[in-house]
Amino acid sequence: RVLVVAGRATHAVVRTSAGPLTNLHLGGARGDLEEVRRAVEAAGGSWADALAVCERAAACFPRTLCVGVDLLPAIGWRRFAVGEVNAFGDLLPRLTGLPGSGAEGLDTYAAQVAAVLCAHSTSPPDARPATAPHPGARAGFARDPRHSSDPGPRHRTGPDHVIA
Repeated sequence: RVLVVAGRATHAVVRTSAGPLTNLHLGGARGDLEEVRRAVEAAGGSWADALAVCERAAACFPRTLCVGVDLLPAIGWRRFAVGEVNAFGDLLPRLTGLPGSGAEGLDTYAAQVAAVLCAHSTSPPDARPATAPHPGARAGFARDPRHSSDPGPRHRTGPDHVIA
């Protein structure tokens, strides 16, 4: 399962099982992510390409902040397919962000909050470029330029503003 927040693959967990169900809450177990990454690279595949598959799948839902993508490796670890995309695939306790994702040190929920803060600055939307991060946000969660033409709601906070 790869969590994609605001267009970026931020978290990943390997799910294993002796049977066809790998859901962690249904008897599946966490596998070793580093072992999978090494297997992909050793087979001549690219971990970055695997994450890009997940980001492309998430892009099919441009107005959804966060999705969980079930990534299936093909035999040989060089190609990947999407098994499904889950709207609520973020219950991954004690899992922090992937290196280079912008969510390092953040759990799945903190990464989503950081992404929302970056997308919804207290300054008017036309006063800053679409990719400018929220002044207090962590680096790496600038508004995704692939969605900068999205005219989605812009909510402001302050004494006379509320977040809807």
